[in-house]
Amino acid sequence: MKRHHFINMPDKQGGLVLMLIVSILILSIVTSIALRLNQDQAQAIYHKSTISALEDAKTALISYALLYDKTHPGFSPGYLPCPDSSGNGSSTSPCSNAGKSVIGCFPWRTLGLPQLSDVSGAPLWYAVSGGYKNNPKSVLTADTDGLFVIEDSAGNALDNTDQEYAIAVIFAPGPQVDSQGRSPDCSEPSQYLETLNNVHNDTGKKNGVRATGNLPTKKRSVFISSPVLKDAHNIVTFNDQLRWITPDDFAPVYIQMNRWIAQRISTCLDEYAREHDNYGDVPDPGDLYPWMASYNNISEDIDISGLRFGHIAIKAEEPLKFTKRDSYQRGEDDPDPYIDGDFWEMNDEWPDDPITNDNCFDQDDTDINTAYGWYSWPEWHDKVFIAVNKDKSPYPALASTQADISFDGTVVTDYLILVAGRRQNTQVRSDDAEKSDLDNYLEGDYRDAVNKLLSNQVANFPNNRPATAADDWVCIKGGC
Repeated sequence: MKRHHFINMPDKQGGLVLMLIVSILILSIVTSIALRLNQDQAQAIYHKSTISALEDAKTALISYALLYDKTHPGFSPGYLPCPDSSGNGSSTSPCSNAGKSVIGCFPWRTLGLPQLSDVSGAPLWYAVSGGYKNNPKSVLTADTDGLFVIEDSAGNALDNTDQEYAIAVIFAPGPQVDSQGRSPDCSEPSQYLETLNNVHNDTGKKNGVRATGNLPTKKRSVFISSPVLKDAHNIVTFNDQLRWITPDDFAPVYIQMNRWIAQRISTCLDEYAREHDNYGDVPDPGDLYPWMASYNNISEDIDISGLRFGHIAIKAEEPLKFTKRDSYQRGEDDPDPYIDGDFWEMNDEWPDDPITNDNCFDQDDTDINTAYGWYSWPEWHDKVFIAVNKDKSPYPALASTQADISFDGTVVTDYLILVAGRRQNTQVRSDDAEKSDLDNYLEGDYRDAVNKLLSNQVANFPNNRPATAADDWVCIKGGC
């Protein structure tokens, strides 16, 4: 019988095949990981570069607002540029009507920056609240609210009150999505910015919410901030990246705004004192300052006899009527033969602003675009309080409180100006009743100091340098 011999494959050869298969699998896995790492690294670089451009834009806008009174003498800090509507990098002014929020390309040239874009090469876009844009202007104070609500991808508002709404928004559009066809100008935000959850980043409109409107508008606007989103086919449907300016971000600007108005008030107080100082050859008591209007009844716009602490009196005619009367009586009653009321009685009206020759606190100033004008004063009036040293008042004997005023531990020789910071969430300043409540304006050390002054105790106003938007600004003659 013939035998058949079967040849078995050596174990060594089988092991080589197995090793080859394992090596191929490992190489495939390593390659996949490397590709994923490269993609993640590329996305990280993309994200970092875009965020850097957004942050540079945000910083430049805040700096522009902070220095606005230096670059535009005679106007308050706080204003922001109009967007660029032509694509040349320059702010296009005027932009719509007063009070209307607008959107356009980021005005990098106006802000002194190189051209800013995201990594895809798309230009940054920019929306500014109507009350903050510089042309045409609206009256701007530290209480002016932003008009932009920012929502997340779940539809949650990131800021919940008027005091917290954003002042401006900067957008990085990212690569165009399938529905977009982009042109080099800045006339079609819909070709750069997307819609998500019924929120249109190109117009600020949220469908179904009547309180919002298409930009430009005076209504509130809504924008959405979300991670990049893709559909079921892995196609990008939303890739806008946002940065926005909040009131907290604007704190240094609000502080500078309060300082700016305090300086203007100080100039008018000093001019008032100068105008009646040393009439003729007969010496008078030196620099004197008027009585104040009520601090707890904002509707009373005339000075009150004996009131050393309160608001600026702004009645159209003879706002300082009782100041004049009491100062004359002081001259009549004073036994000093060199003092005679006929020579140094105080004025019953505010003087002309030495910068403009227009009346200080002028209620007839109707042009907001007049440098150093007083058009905005009615909006500042309730936020400003004055305390006068008793010896510098029209007639110290009539003063309702005889207590000294000190600033940082040193007795104030003339006057102290106190400008309330931006209202806090617990403070309301809408109607006359609310504007007549000191608690809606002052808090902490300064509220305590006012309480002491009104109760005839020595009142020390500490030199607390403001750090937040709500912090009050205090200064004395020569130190504003």
